[in-house]
Amino acid sequence: MIKFLDILKEREDSWNIEEKFPIKVYVSQTWTGNYRIEPGSMTMSYKTFEKLGDNLSEEQIDYGKNRGIEYSVKDRMYPNDVRINYYDYKTGQCAFLASTMKDVENWLKKHRNLVTT
Repeated sequence: MIKFLDILKEREDSWNIEEKFPIKVYVSQTWTGNYRIEPGSMTMSYKTFEKLGDNLSEEQIDYGKNRGIEYSVKDRMYPNDVRINYYDYKTGQCAFLASTMKDVENWLKKHRNLVTT
């Protein structure tokens, strides 16, 4: 039971991070060819992390449009396949992954009020 309470405490600590926007992120290419986007430790709350990880690729938008779903102007202008990689509640370290640099650039444009390089 104590272990579970410790986990909740770690989450609470990360959720109460005082953010200063835009948050500086670092982009690097992994050995697999993907791109990793990482903010500094304890600079991004879990709430912001979840918001930034909710993206739509061109294929997803096209699929939805063909079925009558309407998307925001921002989603249509900056489609990207940036996805959540991990969030460490204890250290506040997190990362996103993208397949292409174009996805990274569109993600940065879409969320320019929240993140910068």
